[in-house]
Amino acid sequence: DKTVESNLQSLGMPKAVFKTQIAEQALSSNGKDRIEFLLAPNPGEGEKSLQKAVSGGELSRVLLAIKTVMAELDAVPLLIFDEVDSGISGEVGNRIGESLRNLGKHHQVLTITHLHQVASRANHQISVSKAETDGRTFTSVKDLDYEGRIEELVRMLGENSEITREHARQLLENNR
Repeated sequence: DKTVESNLQSLGMPKAVFKTQIAEQALSSNGKDRIEFLLAPNPGEGEKSLQKAVSGGELSRVLLAIKTVMAELDAVPLLIFDEVDSGISGEVGNRIGESLRNLGKHHQVLTITHLHQVASRANHQISVSKAETDGRTFTSVKDLDYEGRIEELVRMLGENSEITREHARQLLENNR
């Protein structure tokens, strides 16, 4: 619990308290123990069940923290994180990106992100976009090469300039 809590604090939940509650229940096909994760994301809120205590982005970060602690023991080959970086930016984005990259040493990690700090740390990147044609919406997926990654990072950074383009290149080079 303390290691998960420490990970949560580095992932932008600086005052989070995490606990595992184990209660005995009648023996069933699920076993005799009822295990529940509790979280107090902010001071004064008290610990609550994850399903009652967190937003979608916070839940993704809790999962990332747990998976980081269990990385070498967990046999699940693929982990998917949907906007684990929701509602954060800056240094916390860097830490989430680094945590995902480290998790990738033990699992295949698929991450949906809008944050350049996370995308730049990926080994491989694809772009997903939607477009409307003749009143219908179509989704397209594009595998990005090095130059495509730079273009996508420039888009994520929000300003198409030579300085932003150079910053995108540096992000990719620094995170190789």
